Amino acid sequence: MVMTVEPAVILRAADGSSVRIDQFPTVLGRFHPEAPVQPDCDVSALDPQSWVSRRHLSLDVVNGRLVVTDLGSTNGSWADGQPLVAQQPTAVGPTAELMLGHLKLRVELEVSSPAPEALGQTVVAGEDQAMAPSAAPPQPAHVDRIEQAVARPGEAVAVPAGVVEVAGMAVGAGAPEVAEPILAAQRFPVLQVFNDPTVSQLVVQPGRVPRLEQSGRWVDAIGPELSALDWDKLMAVWAETQAALDAAGGRGVALLDDALVAEVILPPAAAEPTLLVQRRPRPLSLDEMVAAGRIDDEVAAMLRHSLGLGEGILVAGPAGSGRTSMLGGLIGAISPSLRIAFVERRPLARLRSPNVFRLRYPATEGAAVSAAMSIEPAWLVIDDAEAGDASEAARRMAGGICACVVAARTSDPRWWREYASDQLAGVIGDADRARRYLNAVLPLTVRLSPNRERLTKGDVSRA
Repeated sequence: MVMTVEPAVILRAADGSSVRIDQFPTVLGRFHPEAPVQPDCDVSALDPQSWVSRRHLSLDVVNGRLVVTDLGSTNGSWADGQPLVAQQPTAVGPTAELMLGHLKLRVELEVSSPAPEALGQTVVAGEDQAMAPSAAPPQPAHVDRIEQAVARPGEAVAVPAGVVEVAGMAVGAGAPEVAEPILAAQRFPVLQVFNDPTVSQLVVQPGRVPRLEQSGRWVDAIGPELSALDWDKLMAVWAETQAALDAAGGRGVALLDDALVAEVILPPAAAEPTLLVQRRPRPLSLDEMVAAGRIDDEVAAMLRHSLGLGEGILVAGPAGSGRTSMLGGLIGAISPSLRIAFVERRPLARLRSPNVFRLRYPATEGAAVSAAMSIEPAWLVIDDAEAGDASEAARRMAGGICACVVAARTSDPRWWREYASDQLAGVIGDADRARRYLNAVLPLTVRLSPNRERLTKGDVSRA
């Protein structure tokens, strides 16, 4: 028996086609006339090179959450840049980028059920599939106190309509956002505050009231000070579930779910023991930035064209300007068939591309390039780069062995370029040649500002 399940799911392809699925579980795959069992949703027309298996991936809605499962496909599946383990159901957010082999699809959980546009395609689940209605969507909630924010596995929290800040870039003005459930709060109850989507950072120190960055303002959490005993318990859980602290520096960084990055800093690296937790920005493609009104369509087309030609880009901007989000958009615009080495100090970027190798930033300035080149990438991307990284990239890549995207924490990209050029001139002994090398490797500059609402053509320059 076929049962209708709400909410529905919208599946979108890169060519603009879409289909509304309201019967679950639904199997995506490639139709083959001789196969004994066919997929529920045939994506053959979008997959001319047959990267997609006949029964590649299952879509389901469980307790109001979207769950995807790779069905043992030949070429693998990814959700928001993370590889899926075969036959292991994985919960994703209300919107997610899926990769089936090399086929990119966007899936959106539809909490309401508007009449769909004419799609020219019908999805029908097989009669022998067991169907069960999903739980009703949760009621809107807003968290004002730590003890009120209760993380429940599989529960999404709807928030009022408004603007959500994504690393300095406002997204979805006037449209309701859905908060990602913070499953790590089951181990770290103090993280329950992040069930409020307006909370972007949390600072916890023993003997102090936790501090929150909420809607761009730092406020005290409502509740008692964190006792020394509670801090010790927190660190004990950290030690059990995360990587051990660096004994020399007293630091440790870990991802909590996909939504948060946590950093513990202990003396002597910090004056006081500190836990800093930051919400990772939602991944946005260049097209999504255009749709949100954050960049002009002409700028997005210019960036895509440069990337297609293998031209390097310098992304320059101070803290809060959206450098990490822009890097994610640029990485997403690079062909998924090309290997990308991504060097980062802290794992803030949430990447959708399955062809990215994430590398930790080394301790020595300029060593990031050497570390990345060991995996022979087609593209090198460095977040929060030093000028020495750019000069080393120019020295090694002027011959075109690899393309480069560099994000620099600066509000003056011209000065930053000159500093990098001077460092390279000190190595090769020729200032003019150093400048030419740097401009050849990073011909384009994108200048970001936390005070600028929209990125226009005037913010992009060519060396």
